[in-house]
Amino acid sequence: YGLMAYFGTVLLKDHFALSNMLFWRFAIATLWMIGCTIVLRKRMTKKVSRSVLLQTIVVAGVVYSLASALYFLAMTYIGTGLATAIFFSFPVFVALFSCIFNRTELNQYTILALVCICLGVALVKGHQTSSVGMNGTLIAIAGAFFYAIYIYRSRHISTLIDPHFLTLLVCSGTM
Repeated sequence: YGLMAYFGTVLLKDHFALSNMLFWRFAIATLWMIGCTIVLRKRMTKKVSRSVLLQTIVVAGVVYSLASALYFLAMTYIGTGLATAIFFSFPVFVALFSCIFNRTELNQYTILALVCICLGVALVKGHQTSSVGMNGTLIAIAGAFFYAIYIYRSRHISTLIDPHFLTLLVCSGTM
């Protein structure tokens, strides 16, 4: 992930279109995953219907591509460090989704971890308060939100589909 942010920023600074950069990123990843699935020769699914596979491609592709686009767009506004710190605060949203939709209670350790995540983002932001644009911050938070949706929705499907094949579906759907 660290190199992805670096190379993505370099391409964006060279006036590479965000959609074009993301297309090629996921096209290369799709080809890589096709090669991996062929070499590994693993069973791809565990009796999953075509509708579930189609839903996975569409939902994961749309949600993951939106999260990726927002992440890279946020970098153009607030820089890679802060955008990455905010984006990777997605566990806060995953925990909230779990509380809301699964009626999961957060224990003291989870709450402490979530507070540490938020504190870490605040520390990364630090003294940049005046120079950090609100638009970039909101875009990064939106990226984290959509990535959390992807993570939350992928929990169930990952029990039905081999992780390599799921990655292939996500990459092809995002492409």
